[in-house]
Formats: sequence, C-alpha cells, structure tokens
Amino acid sequence: MPPSPRDPARAEFRDEDWDGREFARVTHEHTRFTDTNMTGARVSSSTFDTCHFANVAFNAAVLQSSAFSHCTFVRCSFFDTAFDDCRVFGATFDRCTFTTMKVSGGDWSFSSLIKADLRGTSFVGVRLREADLTQVRLERASVRDCDLSGALLVGANLTECDLRGSSLGTVDPTELSLRGAVITWQQAVELATGLGLDVRAD
Repeated sequence: MPPSPRDPARAEFRDEDWDGREFARVTHEHTRFTDTNMTGARVSSSTFDTCHFANVAFNAAVLQSSAFSHCTFVRCSFFDTAFDDCRVFGATFDRCTFTTMKVSGGDWSFSSLIKADLRGTSFVGVRLREADLTQVRLERASVRDCDLSGALLVGANLTECDLRGSSLGTVDPTELSLRGAVITWQQAVELATGLGLDVRAD
C-alpha cells in the first residue's frame, strides 16, 4: 500500500502521489511534505502544525475544516484549490501560485503572503487580522466580508477588487492602489474618516 499522510510518526513524505485521495482527521506536527502530488485530494477535519510543504501540488484540492497553523508553503501550487472554513494561522507562503483559489471562512490571521499574486482569487468571510499582505496583487479578486484589521497592505494592488463588507478602518489608501475597487458607501466613509476627513451627511 502506498504511503499516506495518515502515518503521524513519519517526519517526511517525498515524491508521493496522492491524486484524488481522501483524508479525514489526519494529524501531523513538524512534518515535511516535498514534491508531493495532492491534486484533487480531499482533506477534512485534519491538523498540520508547524509543517513544511515544498513543491506540493494542491491543484483542485478541497480542504475542509482543517488547520495549517504556523506552516510554511514554498513553491506550492494552489490552482483552483478550495479552502473551506480552515485555520491557516501564522502560515508563510513563498513563491506559490494561487490561480482561481477560493477561500471561504476560516482564520488566516498573522499569515504572510508577501508579494503573492492573488489576481482573480476569492476570499469570503475570512479573518485576515494582522496578515502581511505587503505588495500583494489582488486585481479583480474578491475580498468580501473579511476582517482586515491590522493587515499590512503597503504597496498592494487592489485595482477592481471587490471589497464589499470587509473592514477597512485600518487601511491607509495612500499606501496602496484602490483604483476601480468596489466598496459600499459605509466603507467609503470609513476610508475618508481614516484620512482625517470630517464626513457629514450634508
């Protein structure tokens, strides 16, 4: 039987092919996953703590109600990957690709996505408190109903990004590009107030 991530005693998995496999209630700590194919995999109710993923293909994978706390992802592919109510707390993403990735719910607080190309991705109802989004590209992405409190967005490009419902109280619009971004009138007031303007009804 081929190796599977169900074995919590293993410190490293390398060159594995888990295409289309299903895993539930898997637990790993300080485990390395290298050059592994998880295309189309379904991972649910699982925990990965301080794990390292390098050259792992998560393409079309569905990750549900799982935790990836303090994990590192290097040169991983998230093409059409779905994160559903996952905890990706304090994670670091380095030179990864995120084409059409979809994130629904969950907590990505304190995660680092510096310079990530997130064009066309979708984040809905996600907690991104104090996440490092420095110089990220979010053109034509959807970041709706998200908590961006304390998030670092210096140099970020949010051109034509749908930001409706997301908290923008700590966002400095002078530090990033918001041309054509979609916001509500309440958010417009929030941004104007953050700039020190005295907003009045008439």
